[in-house]
Amino acid sequence: MTVQLCAPQAHASGIWIVNVGRTKLGLSLQSGWSLQLRGETRVIATPNDMIFVLPLLEMGRQSIYAHLQVISKEVPDIGLRVMAFPETLLLRCAFETSVSDYWPLKGIEWLDASPNLVSQLGGVLRDLQKRSWATQILKQKIKSTLKKSQMTGT
Repeated sequence: MTVQLCAPQAHASGIWIVNVGRTKLGLSLQSGWSLQLRGETRVIATPNDMIFVLPLLEMGRQSIYAHLQVISKEVPDIGLRVMAFPETLLLRCAFETSVSDYWPLKGIEWLDASPNLVSQLGGVLRDLQKRSWATQILKQKIKSTLKKSQMTGT
């Protein structure tokens, strides 16, 4: 699925800043981070809501946050809100809904770029290690990520 970072597109339903295929991601002026699917806007509230935007993980955390910083400067009204991107929900979606190691491995790359998130996701990572489909590579990466987090105290 193609991810397109775009200039803020203001509509009555929200300010859309990322297209993932036909799904738009952005901020609803009333309710915060939202998705627009088939013309219908819905608020992001659970990890499952993020399933449509998992391809953001392929771009990397640094690219996504660089885009968010540009937007926060271009549209100061939403500056702080745009920087409160629901990445924990995105990562939980990758770790909790996957049935292969692809999305979890991409999620761990995000965690490596932001180790402070590991403390919030430690339990989810430990559960992921126990999944029957989890490959040895995934289990080792999880173990390494958790160990690094303990060593740095994050």
